[in-house]
Amino acid sequence: MNLLVQQFKDDKRWVNWRYKEVNSKKTKIPYAISGLPASSTDSFTWSTYDEAKNASKDIGIIFTPEQNLLGIDIDKCLTGNQITHEQKETIANFILETETYCEVSPSGTGLHLFLKIDGQLPLISNKKSPYEIYTSGRYFTVTEKPYGSEREVRTVTPDEALRLLGILGYPWKSDSGQSVRPDNVGHVGLTDDVLLKKMLASKAGEKIKALYNGDISAYNNDLSNADMALCSYLAFWTGNNPAQLERLWLSSTLGQREKTTGRKDYRDRTISNAIAHCKEFYKPPALSKPVVSPIELLMTRTGKTETPTLCVENICRILRQSPNFRFDEFKVFHEIKRGEKWKEVEVADVLELQTRISINYDFFQKVGKDMVYDAILHVCKEHSYDSARDWLKSLTWDKKNRLETWLSSAYGVEKTSYYKAVGENWLKGLAKRINDPGCKFDYVLVLEGKQGLKKSTSLSVLGGNWHVETTMSTESKDFFMLFCGKAIIEFSEGETLSRTEVKRMKSLITVQSDKYRMPYERVSKEFPRRCVFAMTTNETEYLRDDTGNRRWLPVPCEKCDIDWLEENREQLFAEAYHRVITLREKTYEFPEEETEDMQNSRRELDPNADQIIDWYTTTLSKRDREEGVTAQQAYISAVHRNAPFTKPMNRYEEILITGVFKSALKLSRVRHMVNGARSSRWFATYKTPINSDPILAEELYV
Repeated sequence: MNLLVQQFKDDKRWVNWRYKEVNSKKTKIPYAISGLPASSTDSFTWSTYDEAKNASKDIGIIFTPEQNLLGIDIDKCLTGNQITHEQKETIANFILETETYCEVSPSGTGLHLFLKIDGQLPLISNKKSPYEIYTSGRYFTVTEKPYGSEREVRTVTPDEALRLLGILGYPWKSDSGQSVRPDNVGHVGLTDDVLLKKMLASKAGEKIKALYNGDISAYNNDLSNADMALCSYLAFWTGNNPAQLERLWLSSTLGQREKTTGRKDYRDRTISNAIAHCKEFYKPPALSKPVVSPIELLMTRTGKTETPTLCVENICRILRQSPNFRFDEFKVFHEIKRGEKWKEVEVADVLELQTRISINYDFFQKVGKDMVYDAILHVCKEHSYDSARDWLKSLTWDKKNRLETWLSSAYGVEKTSYYKAVGENWLKGLAKRINDPGCKFDYVLVLEGKQGLKKSTSLSVLGGNWHVETTMSTESKDFFMLFCGKAIIEFSEGETLSRTEVKRMKSLITVQSDKYRMPYERVSKEFPRRCVFAMTTNETEYLRDDTGNRRWLPVPCEKCDIDWLEENREQLFAEAYHRVITLREKTYEFPEEETEDMQNSRRELDPNADQIIDWYTTTLSKRDREEGVTAQQAYISAVHRNAPFTKPMNRYEEILITGVFKSALKLSRVRHMVNGARSSRWFATYKTPINSDPILAEELYV
């Protein structure tokens, strides 16, 4: 794994990026995994590396407000693999001294270097700086193409970082471009989206809109004057909030040209001038104060004065005044009520609540999104419910038995003891898993049949919103997140599973809980299983493991009666719940012989199976069979018919031959004395298809 990625992959500081043409020039614009534009100052638009990489191959890393990562952008310095910059000796010396991760930029002509800072490192910007350096408020594209020998991102102190930057000439020759941040900041407290809508709907809205969209004709086509005009408007509407002003400026068409995106010193100077001349701010109309009962808040004492503490618990106490939050334990959803409907909490909901709290509660004007989000999650958890278990308990069984024959009704199988047991136990296992998370149930219902029979559709009808179909590898990090809010996990295309994948699946289905980190959580958690497994396949020989096939329950489908399943779905669940929860019936009793026959007949057999069977039943003498046989004997005598050859039997061939011994010939392996030494040999049983009386494997233990 790339060493930069390895160190920061789990941090929520990754975005995607795309080229966008701005003023006839290609600009790299950051995007969230949702496909919407991202912001280098809004953590809600950032993701982990895996989440960003799954969304797009083009990724970038954010320099966060903690200022603990330093990025150095050396542009237009490479030709091929050689440094050809006019300051090539300085650049080469800097790379040598930093001893840190360095990679080639997307253009192939620039370099990005990264240093991890053991502490905060605020930087001074200047229009004369020959290189771009950042610790916050920006992002770098990441190509994962190291320049030279790949190194880890080196950790240095702020002083050491400044020493290294000194090689490049930092601090730059003049500090006139240093960021200026005013003291005269008003409080507006509106989110970017809300503020932008209000600004464009104002009396001067049409004029501002034209400017925002890049029309500078009213300013003699002077870009600098247009920038100053837009920033002056934004200073008024943001209450001289420089961070919000900068975000809105950069989100405009005017602000996306190369000079504004690439020149922080120009942005700082323009913003400072706009703020310095802005003496009045927009004041939003007061929202109606919510009618709530008095809230007892945690207080902080400063001298003789007590003020409410800005903390998560106090925000929770405000949110608790409304019964509009809950948590679905089955779906693992945090939900908020909008009108008469419940929906999953989204970023827009958090921003709205942040705005309302900051306006309705004067002492929480500076509350942040992260704090509000944490409070929402906490209050939701205080009102937990389980949508699946509650629905299951609400059903009333009509006392008509369907479980025994539902496989016959839905899929056209015979009414045998095997199909009766499979149908009953699989649905009872499903009901039990929903009601008792993590209970033991490790069987897989396998629906066999020709393509187009609607096998997957039938499972979708049975599971409804609780069904998910997947072909994802079980090794994928996100595989287990599929289980959230799902009761039926369908492995489709079962015929494509390799021997290794089948073994991995066998191990996977026996686990009773899974540990992983949800996207909104900071740590991994244990999630008891709430689901059962099914597999659909067009094949008849799909069991490629030589052991452990007892977990697969084959059902050859003659039809898939979707209408019958839709009509009887609720009653199937109601009966299963009654029998496994109320009556406490078992979920693991199957007719042993018939089940084993069904499973063995689905095993992948040696293409030489007929030769091996013929050799054992007709060629071998009774005495040979009584002494037991080995896979090596079958390999030489049956497969190669005693012909001279040099290729030894490999492990795969041995597995196939022993598979024929077990499934077709019904032999049993026993450790037996041969010529004074113990050896594993295969002996006939009562089930072995030979005319002469077998010597029983069981008798060899006597």
